[in-house]
Amino acid sequence: IAGFPSTSGFTQVTVIAPGAATGDPAGVPIARLPPLVPGDRVHLTNGRNGLVRQAVVDDDGAFRVAVPVNGPEGVLPVAPEEAPAPDAPPPEGDPLILEVFDVSGQPRNVIDRFEADVAWRGVVHTAGDPLVALVGGWGLGRQTPALRQALDIYQVAFEAGDPVNFVRDLAARTPTLVIATLGDPQVPVSASLALARSAGLLPLDTPAPGFDATADAVLAEHGVGEGVARVRPLVDPEGIAPAALGLPHTEPPLVIASADGRSAVRLIPVSAEGAHGVRGPNGDVAGDPWRYVANLLGRFFSTGQPGHATCLYRESAPRDCP
Repeated sequence: IAGFPSTSGFTQVTVIAPGAATGDPAGVPIARLPPLVPGDRVHLTNGRNGLVRQAVVDDDGAFRVAVPVNGPEGVLPVAPEEAPAPDAPPPEGDPLILEVFDVSGQPRNVIDRFEADVAWRGVVHTAGDPLVALVGGWGLGRQTPALRQALDIYQVAFEAGDPVNFVRDLAARTPTLVIATLGDPQVPVSASLALARSAGLLPLDTPAPGFDATADAVLAEHGVGEGVARVRPLVDPEGIAPAALGLPHTEPPLVIASADGRSAVRLIPVSAEGAHGVRGPNGDVAGDPWRYVANLLGRFFSTGQPGHATCLYRESAPRDCP
């Protein structure tokens, strides 16, 4: 459950659930609270087993807290028009209680019922119904031993399908192109760099051309793996961004490619704030980064050439684009 201050002066409380409506904040609205004070504590209790987790309200008056819960049984995603009538008894998840305490420990607010009608995956909870979990979840806190243990277990399960485990052998015999968009807020750039290291495309013992440090060290120095624009400006290591983006770049441009030029890591600047994934080209925009990526991929699959060329920004990259 998360709480975010609204422009109307109250704190919107939402359930963060897979498939919830996008936006800021994202989630399913369940209640409102008066403005919270930084340092207030929020307790979330699973009413079935009494397990309690807590969080501290941050400087922005927001919070996020998770507790392990069982979700309702037999609930499948359905279209809103297929929702049952409001008087149909909904399948229920674990009961939840959200409590707010001030910095002295005195109780301020309690939420144990839905304050408005909530429709989720075809189930309608009417205002005044007891607050229950809409979906099940592990409720693992960040930076905790429990989360690290779970990640280790997941890694064992995904081991055979994780490309980081076989990409070195793949890159040794097959042209390989690793692409990341700078400042990706969903798939960290650091994950793509880890894949590139495993592929042998980021040497850890050989200085990059034009530098006294390895390519990996240069990227680390400029925070490319962090990729969070609000912490510090994104850096275009290859110097390929259109001037309109206003991104700083390394000097000289950093070339990250295998010795034979068949494989490479490409870090694509798409905006000053960063963006996730690759979209379709926009033919009306000069220096369109999405067109660049589309042409880059097309050229790589047809010729095996992974490097940069300014002609890739053209609406239709010529066949002789080097």
